[in-house]
Amino acid sequence: METHSRVGMSGLRTVARRFMIALLPAVLLLASSTKLIDWDTWRRSLDTFSIVSDQWRAVISVIIPGIELTAFMLILVGRSRAANCMAITIVLVISLAVVLQWILHEAPTCSCFGQWIRHEELKQSSTSTLVRNFCFVIVGLFGFMLARSGDEKPRSSAPSRHAD
Repeated sequence: METHSRVGMSGLRTVARRFMIALLPAVLLLASSTKLIDWDTWRRSLDTFSIVSDQWRAVISVIIPGIELTAFMLILVGRSRAANCMAITIVLVISLAVVLQWILHEAPTCSCFGQWIRHEELKQSSTSTLVRNFCFVIVGLFGFMLARSGDEKPRSSAPSRHAD
């Protein structure tokens, strides 16, 4: 009976580990999908970042969802450390942009999740965006630490064919 409970706990730990590894990239899949579905709202929210030129906002509007989708795809191909590293980086860069915009001009609007979650409607501030992003970074760091350095797919253990 004790062996059965150990196996059950091991399985539970494995599920919890995989959940933590995939959580932030999955959130980014949601964010990128809602940006692409509600493109106009996403583009208008970028217009509130006056610290970035119009030309760069056009480029950023494509790059951010692209990075978010790439992080999620990396999870699917077993590169969870790279996925979490990308996810952490994009969240930190976005947080830095929010802070700079807030300090130098005024707080930007956030439509990170498109029309689905609009901060104006929820009366949330840039402070809540930064707190949320901090939580995402913590989750991403856990996912990064839990992922194996070689990621989920073990290397081939086929015997080498060396001539003696």
